[in-house]
Amino acid sequence: MRFKTYDEMCQEVNKEWAIIKKPTIKDIIEIARKLQITKEEVRECVGLKDFLDFEVNLND
Repeated sequence: MRFKTYDEMCQEVNKEWAIIKKPTIKDIIEIARKLQITKEEVRECVGLKDFLDFEVNLND
């Protein structure tokens, strides 16, 4: 599935994310596969990328 804009992609990702009760890394992978995008794009759309980048930087 290809999207016209970043906003359209994020809307679709967030729609899928909202269905999940207790999301895990496996859910991120499944959404990425289903929508044919990267795990990083899923993380960005659901707001986890900045958090994970920040956490990694704290541990350096």
